[in-house]
This record gives sequence, structure tokens and C-alpha cells, in this order.
Amino acid sequence: MPDARIERPTDALVRITTTNICGSDLHLYDGRTDLQKQGKAPFDYGMFWFKGQSMGTGQCNVKNYNRQLMNLIANHKAEPSFLVSHELKLDQAPEGYRNFDVRADGWTKVLLHPDGGR
Repeated sequence: MPDARIERPTDALVRITTTNICGSDLHLYDGRTDLQKQGKAPFDYGMFWFKGQSMGTGQCNVKNYNRQLMNLIANHKAEPSFLVSHELKLDQAPEGYRNFDVRADGWTKVLLHPDGGR
């Protein structure tokens, strides 16, 4: 923010040195911009480099939250099913991957059922 300044006694300037984009941040792909409609997140690599920032990758530590999330779901305090757009038999997995690759409309999360049932 090039024009950042303190204007009121309660204002503060904060230098952000670390941030992240989680894989579940689907709002980046909801089509607000032309880039997002293509499944791309806008990112200024020049400014990133100029400010001497660094980037890392990795998976969040899901195991830390599994039990807590399981209990919330079991007690009907969380309902994750809204994320699931399709349920497929295991032999339909290639169809699911194809739809994800082309970012087909409506494909958000797929459950694969190895036994074919639901």
C-alpha cells in the first residue's frame, strides 16, 4: 500500500510479512474477474519480488483437526456436504478428473465410492 499513513490516533500501520492462500479458498475462483473465470488467481509477481517476499508450499496439518471436525459433524454443528457437488463410483473417477481439469461449472468436490454405493 504505497500511500499508507496514520490519519487518526487509533490508526496503525502493519507490515505483513507472511500470508497464505489455503486450498479451500474457493472464493478466489468464483468468477469475480476474467482471470478468476479462467481458474487463475491474480498475483503481482513483480511487486512480490520487489518487496523481497518469499513463497512456500505445503499441505495444512489436517490430522490436527480431524477429531475436532469429526465431532462437530457428528453433533450436527457443522455440515460439510454443501462442498460436495458429485458422488461417483470409483470407475467414474476419470470423468471426475476430466471435469476438474477443464474446471467444468458445478464441479467443486467429488466423493468416490469404491463399492459403488452411496
